[in-house]
Amino acid sequence: MPFLNEIGIFSVIVIGILLIQSLLSWSIIISKYFYFYAESLNNFRFQKAIKGKSKISEISDLANKFSRSSSSQLFSRLAKEFYILKQQIPDSSKMTSADVEIVSRILSRASFAQILTISAGFEKRLTLLATTSSSAPFIGLLGTVIGITKTFTDIAVEGNAGFNIVAPGIAEALVATAFGIFTALPAQIFYNYYRSKIRKLKNELQVFDIKLSNQFIRSLRWDK
Repeated sequence: MPFLNEIGIFSVIVIGILLIQSLLSWSIIISKYFYFYAESLNNFRFQKAIKGKSKISEISDLANKFSRSSSSQLFSRLAKEFYILKQQIPDSSKMTSADVEIVSRILSRASFAQILTISAGFEKRLTLLATTSSSAPFIGLLGTVIGITKTFTDIAVEGNAGFNIVAPGIAEALVATAFGIFTALPAQIFYNYYRSKIRKLKNELQVFDIKLSNQFIRSLRWDK
């Protein structure tokens, strides 16, 4: 293509970088979409399955079935801590309010640590979207500057500003600008969308954690 033959090596490098960023961004956008869809669906199914169940053994079996669900992972972590505490309490009927408070704090620390671990998985690879959304316009701007500089250089060399002299450099500038914008926009839009999705999932986990913690404390006599 004649137009591509007119593009300088620096503009090709700029456009190549933007293309790589765009491909990486879209791979993350698509994979995260299916990841969060599966996460929401698994959480819904697990919480629906355990509704009305009070025995740890019953819920543990379901947690193993829905092991990919972050809700089941949170339950499993709390159940592990709960069993350790239960073994240390010879007679739960004699627990004082101070004992209950200690149990509550231990469970809260365990759930807090587990939610942090889960959140790290939610946010994995999103940094690249943020980096692309902030850097792509400036990389495109670099290509724009290169294109305009090429235009003025050609004018100086040829001694005139005819269309054939001006067009290639201006085209480079416009193409680089367009690539920068179209690379940054999807990254920025989906980064914000996924951050909102993460906040929603974390809020749901925190609400579920409160329900679990209260249920564990009320049910110190659950069957093992």
